[in-house]
Amino acid sequence: MRYRIWRAAAAGMAFLGALAPVVRADAIDDYLRAEMAARKIPGLALAVVRADRIERTGAYGYADVENGAAVSDSSLFAIASTDKELTAAVC
Repeated sequence: MRYRIWRAAAAGMAFLGALAPVVRADAIDDYLRAEMAARKIPGLALAVVRADRIERTGAYGYADVENGAAVSDSSLFAIASTDKELTAAVC
């Protein structure tokens, strides 16, 4: 059930983004902040790229919770072993 709601919200966001770019920025910020709180995500960096053009970047939350360091555009994130699956998918 939760997955369907998330998927519907993502589809709605995409639709709103197609209609009005001004609405998209506020809606994305609100959505990301709500999901971070609900899922206890400490921080994330975002890049929206369309047709080889960066449309939006953002940094939310903390890169280092213990020291209170905020996420920035140069933050590095540990992805554990998920890089293996991504590499396998690309090859």
